[in-house]
Amino acid sequence: MLLLVLFVWLGLSGQFGQAQAFETETREPGDLVEYWASARLLLNGENPYSPEQMLLLQRTIEPNRVQPLLTWNPPWTLFFTAPFGLISFAIAQPLWLLMSITCLILCSPYLWRLYGGDPAKSRIAWLVCFGIIPTYMVLSLKQITPLLVLGIVGFLYFSRRKRLFLSGLSLTLVAIKPHLAYLFWLALLFWTVDNRQWRIMCGVVFGIAATTLLPLLFVPDIFSLYFQQYSTQWAPKPLDWQTPTLSAALGYHVGSNAPWVRAIPALLGFIWFTFYWNKHRQRWDWVEQMPLLLLTSQVATPFAWTFDQILLLPALMEVAVWTSQGTRRTIFKGVIVGFMLINAGPLIVAEVDPNYFWLFWMVPLYLLAYMHMKQQSCVVEKCLHLR
Repeated sequence: MLLLVLFVWLGLSGQFGQAQAFETETREPGDLVEYWASARLLLNGENPYSPEQMLLLQRTIEPNRVQPLLTWNPPWTLFFTAPFGLISFAIAQPLWLLMSITCLILCSPYLWRLYGGDPAKSRIAWLVCFGIIPTYMVLSLKQITPLLVLGIVGFLYFSRRKRLFLSGLSLTLVAIKPHLAYLFWLALLFWTVDNRQWRIMCGVVFGIAATTLLPLLFVPDIFSLYFQQYSTQWAPKPLDWQTPTLSAALGYHVGSNAPWVRAIPALLGFIWFTFYWNKHRQRWDWVEQMPLLLLTSQVATPFAWTFDQILLLPALMEVAVWTSQGTRRTIFKGVIVGFMLINAGPLIVAEVDPNYFWLFWMVPLYLLAYMHMKQQSCVVEKCLHLR
């Protein structure tokens, strides 16, 4: 494990030689510059969503920056980034990277075992996790998505042990970017009402309330400032970006970026879920349903980047387990196809499309591949059962 941490650390510290930056104008500081700047403003009692103040502070790190890199995450996110605002940016960088790598190193083998992988071969999980481009994108950009992975794993860990309050509490991390798993949140609401398991929702509410308390103590009007940010003209807003999603592709081809156009895939996802819920509600299992919920959420969400695909790690681990249970030929074929499916697109598009917009088809393709492999796995299980 220590060798793995060292390998990843050295690779990211060198920024992959002089490779092109992934999805950002600021290769070296990455998105940490927004988390650090907003945290420092908060701790000083200033507006962490102020474009003017964010730009001034970010220019101490990048003197040539023209537009501020704003944080669009909800106020409770500041609870998790605040500690990094207490230290210099130079110290915050390696600590943030270490935190992100640690999250993925801990979560990968657990997901491997959770989905039926041989515990003696848990190291394969690290190879799977760190063998895909989205992992290096999320780490090199110093994005916050690894914390969401930790939240998903915490939810699955505690829900299997019937510790529902703690499982709900874990979802505070997933609420940092709630849109990436919006169908999961819908499923959680339906499941809670259907089973009258209010403890899990109490955990969610308590977690969000508790983590929001810190920002409120420093800036009492934090929520009004957060919503005011959406009227800024200083920088692009989330839906202004051409992100690699079906939502953005629809807006591009229709010729309109109106919210109702961008919301069409999400609405279709909602309709799909209502039928899916009615079919599976009687035998609902969170471990079984989580990969599909995360996949369909990212297919239909209005806003997501390529590095956010690291949140699909449960689906990836489940597929890796299915592949590992086949013949050597099946394993070899699965490794090659999987590597090309996940990595070829970003590597090819990187030089011509810094936002990776033309990869909007990738997550839908992942979904189709997952459904095909799940069907094949079910057929094999039925054959073994009949024997």
